[in-house]
This record gives sequence, structure tokens and C-alpha cells, in this order.
Amino acid sequence: MRLRPRTRPAARPAGALVRACALLCALTLLPAPPAAADTTADPASGELQQELWALPAIGVPEVWETTRGGGITVAVVDTPVDPAHPDLVDNLAIGSGADTGGADLAHGTAMAGLIAAHGHGAEHAAGLTGVAPDASLLAVPVPEGGDGAEREAALARAIRQAATGGAQVISLSYSGAAPASRLSEAERQAIEFAADQGAVLVAAAGDTADGAAFPGAHDAVLAVGPVDQSLAPDPLAGSGTELWAPGTALTSTAPGGGYADTSGAAAAASVTAGVAALVRAAHPRLSPAQVVQALGGPPAPSTEESAEPTGSSTDSTAEGATGTAAPVLDAAAALAAAAELDAALPSPSAAAPPPDETADTGVDWLVLTAIIALGVAGLTVLLLLTLRRRSYRWTG
Repeated sequence: MRLRPRTRPAARPAGALVRACALLCALTLLPAPPAAADTTADPASGELQQELWALPAIGVPEVWETTRGGGITVAVVDTPVDPAHPDLVDNLAIGSGADTGGADLAHGTAMAGLIAAHGHGAEHAAGLTGVAPDASLLAVPVPEGGDGAEREAALARAIRQAATGGAQVISLSYSGAAPASRLSEAERQAIEFAADQGAVLVAAAGDTADGAAFPGAHDAVLAVGPVDQSLAPDPLAGSGTELWAPGTALTSTAPGGGYADTSGAAAAASVTAGVAALVRAAHPRLSPAQVVQALGGPPAPSTEESAEPTGSSTDSTAEGATGTAAPVLDAAAALAAAAELDAALPSPSAAAPPPDETADTGVDWLVLTAIIALGVAGLTVLLLLTLRRRSYRWTG
């Protein structure tokens, strides 16, 4: 019997295994590509969804269970807004009257996105979602530069245009270097006109140590300063700050369909304007002063400060480097405070009081009753006489 010699296994499979292991190790050691900050993938569209840390920080998603700002128009008085950005195109209207050819779109586009960006793609799941995505935006562009008088006149016209355009909330996402004492008469009158029209005005607090800068220094305007993700105030915020709101490293819309981070008091004012839109949408009966009070600002006139609810508690109060202690914006608390203020208003369905029966209606009821009685008596006598004549004729 002839035996076959044992043969060694082929070395090829082992070599392939070694090469595969080497390739895997090499891939493992390669540096990972940098991850995009504050973005998540949208499975439906394959696009990125921008994350705005301010939304969960102040309870905006909780408020969205009640309202997303539908039916409210927010005016953005700022540099022009990119009208073609996919996250703004569905709810953006552009004001007219200002020559803004060649103006920088960056600031106005960023502020508009913070307020009411609605995203894009399938079910608007891609892109950026702002504070009040169902609100309408009215961009009222103001040209940059120019001398003091020219710019003051342009700002005054823009504020008036925002008010006459039906804006219930006006975001003045800029601040001047001058305090209220140097406010021009045209600007002062424009602010008071907008307030008389029923608009809530929100502005950047500025960075002046002797009080908030215009326009936040005006009594009809809520001056807002920025806090970071730890709710620490900006050390440069002005001493006239009345409310703190997220305003550091906020991702927002940028010209050309992109996104960029923005920081500062203007960003904080824009976030606050978005929350004001949510409050106004949920409680349209509230006055502008009551909306400001619900946000955590000064109490409405002719109300007792200790008895009226506000949107912030002592647990959410911060103090700036200038010694300014003010509440930190809390959207959920603001909506709850607004509900309390609304409940205290007279019910629109309340029955009208019964008429006063003793009131003078212009009719003398005693005279009217006598006239009716005389008329009835006269008709009775006439009827009796008629029957009597007929009776005589029949018997005769």
C-alpha cells in the first residue's frame, strides 16, 4: 500500500489574514476627521441639523408644546437679511425704503435666524430652527455708516415702518454708544409711536457703564444683555441691563445659505424677541408691558410688583461685572407667568350686566300708561253706545 506524503497547508490564506489585520490596524491608527460642532445628521435628507444650545437652556422646547409663534410678526431692525436663505425664505418679508445696495448681510441674517429660522428639507428637519419658527419675520434694513444725524433719521424711519407694518414684536438688535440723555427726538418719538401701536420692543443693552445705551435705555424698550452656556453674564454688559439671555457662541444663519456662530447683546436681544413672540402667540390679550413683565423685565405700570407674576425667579438671577443684577430669561417660566396675567384679565365671554330698570330711558312711563288707559276706556264707551243703538232699533 502506497502512502501519500502529507502536504503542508497553503500559506496564502494566512498571508491574506495577516494583511487584513495590518490594514485594520492602520485604519485604526489614522486620525479621525474633525466632527462638525453642534450638528446632527438628518436621516430623511442626509443634511445636517444645526444645534442652538440656547433653546433647551431656557426651556423653549417645552413652550413649543403650546405654541411655536404662529400668527405673530417680529420685525428685525438691523442690516439687511439674506432673502434666499433656505431656513428663512418661507416666513420672511423685506421692508422697503432704504438704499442698502452692497450692504453686509451677515448681522441681520444671523439675528433673523435666531428669532425665527424654520429649517428646511423634509419636515424642516435640516438646517437651523430658531426660537419661534412659526412666526413671521419683517426685515427692516437700516444702511450702515453715515453721519450721526443721517443714521438717527434712518433708525427712526425703520422703527416706524416696523410698527406700521404690523409687527407685534420689534427686535432692535443694535445699540449706540450714547445713553438715553443723548437720544435724538426723532428716535424717541419713533419708539413711543411703536409702543403706542402695541409692539413689544427689545434691544441690546450695550456696554456703557453709566446705563444702557440707546435704544435699550428708553423706558418702553427692554434692554437685554448676554450670558454664556453657564449663564454667566458678559463682563462688558452695560449697567442698564434689565434681562439676561443666551448670547454667546450661538449658531445661526449666514448669507449664502450657510451657518456661523454669533455672540453679543444683539444675539441675546434676538433670542428674547423670539420668546416674546411665543408669549404673544399664546396670550394675545396681554399688553406689551405685561409681556415684558412675563419675560422677567420690569413690572407693568399700575400693578403691584410683589403681587404680579414674572417669568424669572431669584434662582435665575445673574449679576454683571458692573453690578447689574437682573433675571435670566426662562421661556417656560415666562409662558407660565403670562398665563397667570392673562387669567387675571376680565373674561371676554362674561355676560353684560342687566340693564338698570330705574335708569332714565327718555320715556315717561306714567304718562304712557295713562294714555293707554284713556284709549282703552274710550273704545269701551264707544262699543257700549253702538250696542245700545242697535238694541233700540230692534225693540222699536
